[in-house]
Amino acid sequence: MVYIYTLLSIFLWSTVAVAFKLTLRYLSVTEVIFFSSIWALVFLFIINLVNGNIKQIKELKGKEFFLSIILGLLNPCIYYALLFTAYNMLYAHEALILNYTWAIVLTLLSALILKHRTGILGVCGLLLGFFGVVMVATHGSINNINFPNTTGFAVALLSAFVWALYWILNTKDKIAPGLRLFLNFFYGTVFIGIFMLFRGIHIPHLFPFLGTIYIGLFEMGVTYILWGKALKLSRNTTRISTYIYITPFLSLIFIYLILKEPIYFSSIIGLIFIIGGILMQHIRINNNVSLKEEVNELIKLSINTDRKLELICSAIKRNKSYYDWVGFYIVKEDKKLHLVCFKGEPTEHKEIEFGKGICGQTAISLNTFIVQDVEKEENYLSCSPDVKSEIVIPIFNKDGMFVAELDIDSHTLNAFKNEDRKLLEEITKIIGEKLF
Repeated sequence: MVYIYTLLSIFLWSTVAVAFKLTLRYLSVTEVIFFSSIWALVFLFIINLVNGNIKQIKELKGKEFFLSIILGLLNPCIYYALLFTAYNMLYAHEALILNYTWAIVLTLLSALILKHRTGILGVCGLLLGFFGVVMVATHGSINNINFPNTTGFAVALLSAFVWALYWILNTKDKIAPGLRLFLNFFYGTVFIGIFMLFRGIHIPHLFPFLGTIYIGLFEMGVTYILWGKALKLSRNTTRISTYIYITPFLSLIFIYLILKEPIYFSSIIGLIFIIGGILMQHIRINNNVSLKEEVNELIKLSINTDRKLELICSAIKRNKSYYDWVGFYIVKEDKKLHLVCFKGEPTEHKEIEFGKGICGQTAISLNTFIVQDVEKEENYLSCSPDVKSEIVIPIFNKDGMFVAELDIDSHTLNAFKNEDRKLLEEITKIIGEKLF
């Protein structure tokens, strides 16, 4: 079933560029957004009603409603206004390709807003993506840069920016994904409806009306559900998620066969560079996903707990080049932390009393402890002169009892960012609930 859901998602998303272009021949941008959003809203309401999510609305707080209003303004209102305008101004394949830069823009915004580490792969991915955009926008004339439709390309890239911003803000939203999308479309449809009341609402003819149904269901609704099921059922989400990049290439075939539009060779090359840049980001981001999957698989092995922790140590250390020492301490009845396994240079601190050093302080506070410069920390147990920074994460079992710690040293100053903290806390949560 995983591959059926995946292939259906890829096929449906591959057809929407054609649906956009055909429907926009008969309706204005706002009309397409309005009618498509209504169909998407009806579908999302039914799905959430069946799943029992609608009842959760009364439990939401004011700030959650406010965030949903902002997200609804971004999607569907602003995002699709820009995207459909770009489709009106450009060839379908150009608007399609440029919209895929949202994944690269997402990396840039994540670094600026969420303070995520970009890294070498991230920078290389950005450069590849930028070169791909130039190839598409100049029709391959990179030696004599000339943009045939500057406004159209700017609008397409702006739509990618808005979509990336929408996903960044989604990280702040704690509502269930299906309910969140329903609320976004509810408020978005209200905004568009108010605009349409002043502009005047005209019921479209059958063909464009069917086009809005297709867009509302298969661009905005059904396909997200299918894709979500594919990821949920998959045993390897990293592999499944890479299949989505077949979509733009399949879209080019539909555009050529149905719309009879010319497909520039430079656009194909540009798309390859953009997807290459995205995949570089994908490799970097999914290192974290792969690590969590690997930890889960190691826990399932038929070996003792100490051996499992040793293998998990190795997996964590491999994940980041600046994780120079990784070890697990467990809590025993003597109220001391006992080192059970580690990867890195040997340490003399096999036992640590509560309150001493970073590990000991963590055992008292029971909160993640990050020291970006160990020389500035007075209560510190030195393991090696090479250690510059350290992070310690407490581990709790499924009953909430403090049972162990994950300790990581780095030879780099200011090594540990929010991204590291989030990843390691997720891993220790898995370890605590499944191993102890």
